[in-house]
Amino acid sequence: MGEEFVQWDFNDLLSSPREKEHTEIESKRKVYSVEELTSEIKSLLEKRYATLWVTGEVSGFRVQSSGHCYFTLKDSGAQIQCVLFKGTRGANRKLIEDGKKLILQGEISLYEPRGQYQLVVRQIEEEGVGKLAAEFEKLKKLLLAEGLFSPERKRSIPLYPRRVGIVTSPTGAALQDILKVFRNEEGFLEVDVILAPSKVQGEGASDDIAKAIELLNIYHLRMKECEKLDLILVTRGGGSAEDLWCFNEEKVARAIAASALPVISAVGHEIDFCISDFVADYRSATPTAAAEFIIQNLLTLREELKESFSRMTLWAKRSYAWAVDEVEDMSFQLSILSPQKRVEDFYLRLDDISQVMERIMKNTANDRATEIRHLKERILGQRPADRLASANAELLENKRRICEGFQNHLNVSRSSLDYLKRSLQLLDPKNSLKRGYSITIDASSKGIIKSKSELIPGKNMITLLKDGCVESVVKRQKSDDLDGLFGRQNLE
Repeated sequence: MGEEFVQWDFNDLLSSPREKEHTEIESKRKVYSVEELTSEIKSLLEKRYATLWVTGEVSGFRVQSSGHCYFTLKDSGAQIQCVLFKGTRGANRKLIEDGKKLILQGEISLYEPRGQYQLVVRQIEEEGVGKLAAEFEKLKKLLLAEGLFSPERKRSIPLYPRRVGIVTSPTGAALQDILKVFRNEEGFLEVDVILAPSKVQGEGASDDIAKAIELLNIYHLRMKECEKLDLILVTRGGGSAEDLWCFNEEKVARAIAASALPVISAVGHEIDFCISDFVADYRSATPTAAAEFIIQNLLTLREELKESFSRMTLWAKRSYAWAVDEVEDMSFQLSILSPQKRVEDFYLRLDDISQVMERIMKNTANDRATEIRHLKERILGQRPADRLASANAELLENKRRICEGFQNHLNVSRSSLDYLKRSLQLLDPKNSLKRGYSITIDASSKGIIKSKSELIPGKNMITLLKDGCVESVVKRQKSDDLDGLFGRQNLE
């Protein structure tokens, strides 16, 4: 810093009045250092030009390793140095290119080490954006006054759309992003897509978009019920304000409003808003987000169906296992109650009796043969011819009697056995069930219920029928009047 001083010496006492006046003027002079002067100029500039807008052409754009951007803004008569610091929000550095005309907002500052003033950039707009913004607000107010933005006219988007009409460029990334979301794990589309190709930027794009929306509505009206569209998606990817401007045209807005189908608008990125977003029935931030919104309910329903199928399959397997166990248990109980075993026991006894009778008959025949032999010998010793004839006659008679007796005994035994078999068959519970009767057993003990006294309210019973079984619970006992209850259920 400089230092202000006045030097006095003894010559001052001897100086003339004129010389003394000159000395006083010099004593009032202020001398600035370079740093002081620069600092004061910096303060004046920053106070005078705290915020301003400047337009010009970019030149000498460069990005330092620190991330800060430096460039020159010039026109035909002058130029100014500009700086855009790394952390500045609201300024899209992608717009800065050499030779490009921009409108910059910021404040004037002075860099003291070089004594150079510069513009510290805070916001960046392309030249002409201000005009577009004015047109945007004008159309927005017009359509708002007509009620095209009213929530009451918005239609609900179908929960499970199957056919979607898409208005976009067939070569754009937006279409590929949408189809990628629509494809399932097997590579098939979750919904049918009807593409109405259209330009999405530049001259004539708004006419193309409006025409495509109209054509999709005509297609919807002419198709059969199963081939009709559920909604229309108007979309494109991100871009500058000029690139997206066709979606701010009045003809596009009125085409969306006139559509008989619900319309989803998905234009640009999340920060981009177009007139089509306000008129459409639903606005999505991006094309990908729109595709996810369209099929979200379909995917949720599919997952719910998968889960329900899994639960039903598990329940069916458990029910089948339980039924198998029940059938096996009932079969075991029936085998115990069935007279089949008794019949088999009678068969065994009958076989034993037959064997005993065969042994008796064999022994008897042997005894008779021995006796005949002895008789023959005696006959030969005594009048062989006559005795032999008599013995033969007696033998034949005895044989006849034995055979007849044995046959009678065998017939009686068989008749008894058949009678017993028929009696057992009549007693077989299976035959009773086939004749329309039923058997009621205790569900816990598996014993047959024979008396009303065994029925206790709340007791579980299993009733065996001809073609199955029924499980029931005793509620109360009814009258003992069998005549009045015959043919009816006497227990509930």
